[in-house]
Amino acid sequence: MSIGVSDKIILSALSQGNEEAFDMIFEQLYPKMKDFATRLCGNEYDAENIVQDIFMQLWIYREGLRNVENLDGYVFMMVRNAGLNFLRKSLRRESVRLDGTLQIAEEESAGDTLYYKELEAIIEQEIGKMPPQRRMVFSMSRIEGLSNAEIAEKLGISKRTVESHISLALRDLRQVMPLMSLLALLAMVK
Repeated sequence: MSIGVSDKIILSALSQGNEEAFDMIFEQLYPKMKDFATRLCGNEYDAENIVQDIFMQLWIYREGLRNVENLDGYVFMMVRNAGLNFLRKSLRRESVRLDGTLQIAEEESAGDTLYYKELEAIIEQEIGKMPPQRRMVFSMSRIEGLSNAEIAEKLGISKRTVESHISLALRDLRQVMPLMSLLALLAMVK
């Protein structure tokens, strides 16, 4: 959601506790955030919990949303971080033996840390494979939190081109999400 005049009004209303504004944002963002979280975590149930927690945080800390310029990017990063934290904690708590029995492990192992770093490396590697302009647009949007209009202005391209680059970048990342889920399962087998 790039922030336009009506979006700023909605965010302003949300920051003042307007439930209708929250509902509008929820209806617009929830499906794609749930889809992203599902691909990241590997199952729909956990993804729903993660995204619902994120929206609860948005409601609780709604007053701080007044200054957000790129709500899509802001929520995307929240979901990504929550999903990666979920995977890291899951690996720390559960490890599956080859015979299929579950054993609870409280302490974080070196393998868990390695897996988390591998996940980050895969994402960074995939971003690094993107064409230079797509990579730049995606980084400006998702990492720097700039709106599509701000990116278009800075790069001297149309807003539609920015949207296209972001869409293609997200498609590229979605293609590696099943691989990351597979790595999570393989890391759990000891």
